[in-house]
Amino acid sequence: MATQTTHGDTTVLYSKMDIALIACTILMLFTSGVNLLASHGTESASTLMMVLSTAAMAGIALLHSLRHLGVKHALLYFGIIVIIELILEQVNIWTHGGVFGQLSYPDGYFGPKIGDVPIAVPLAMCAINWPTYVMVNLILFKRVVVTSRNLGITASLAHCAILATMHTAWSFCAEPMALANEILLRPTVGDHSGLTHWGVPMVEFRGWWLMAFIQFAVFSFILARLFTLPEEKPVNKWLDSAPLVLYGGTAVLLLSNPVNNALAVATVFTMTTYVSLAFFVIFTMNDER
Repeated sequence: MATQTTHGDTTVLYSKMDIALIACTILMLFTSGVNLLASHGTESASTLMMVLSTAAMAGIALLHSLRHLGVKHALLYFGIIVIIELILEQVNIWTHGGVFGQLSYPDGYFGPKIGDVPIAVPLAMCAINWPTYVMVNLILFKRVVVTSRNLGITASLAHCAILATMHTAWSFCAEPMALANEILLRPTVGDHSGLTHWGVPMVEFRGWWLMAFIQFAVFSFILARLFTLPEEKPVNKWLDSAPLVLYGGTAVLLLSNPVNNALAVATVFTMTTYVSLAFFVIFTMNDER
């Protein structure tokens, strides 16, 4: 079953999955608004709002990836993210911080584990990896899915590097907040050089960038070539804005309760700027069609 709407001379069919995607996007907007209002009052954002916001993020990432990749390829995409992060997180623990800096996950922290790493950690990465991929591709190519099949080797490597850089903005902006609110626990302050970014070791960002680059490169150079991707869908400015709402909603939450003013400014000139540019591109692009 699909819902039919008419815009001028164009008839648009929305499947149940599209409607679910719209619902998750509206929920993300609602929870972001509630959390933003709460940050300006005497009460903190409720646990229910945080749970609903997390559920909306996961729903947007999953449903939007299914729209453009299909079930098999979406599972492969997220499987890459989970496996690579689990490996690097475990190596980080074995090497006492060789990848991300000294970081451990106590028993019962973030739920059940695979090895020494809570499964919630790579699953959370899935929810933020896809929006970055979509945002960069819209800005650079005005398309949702771009792989090495569309680009030469050099351009594809540069593409993965840009994706990893924009992805690391999450870490740059969000991890100091998580550390300040004891969402993230680190047994030591700083890496071997003693340099930190509001308490987060600088080596963390090197590790995050490397992890993201590997994830994007494996998808672009290996899986996208081994398995034929579904036929490309035309960009829909409403449905394909969903990952941007996810990315932008997270930026708003960070701005509403910043660790300090300097980090709020950093969020404006990283995450907020990126997502604003993507919104501009997607809406002007559709206006031109």
